[in-house]
Amino acid sequence: MQYRNILLLSGLLLFYPLLAHPLSMRCEQGIISEGDTPFEVIKKCGEPVNREVLDPLVDRYGNILNNAVPVENWVYGPNHGMYYFLRFVNGTLETIDSRRL
Repeated sequence: MQYRNILLLSGLLLFYPLLAHPLSMRCEQGIISEGDTPFEVIKKCGEPVNREVLDPLVDRYGNILNNAVPVENWVYGPNHGMYYFLRFVNGTLETIDSRRL
């Protein structure tokens, strides 16, 4: 029985990094977290190396369709070979993703 518990705990610890994702990112002027605004991110991390702005969908009369909101994708890096991908939805940092390219 004890062997089974150790095996279960080992399995959970092995897969924990796959379940967790970064909720924050360290910059020269501080730490940014999900929920921050673009202003806060630029203040702490500076300008991103790449910025993609996806405007909300609009019809031919300029009306926003289906409650669409603006989305921005920012890239920071490389920092020791790591790139950080930030996604802002409606002016709020929703996700921080990191990976080596």
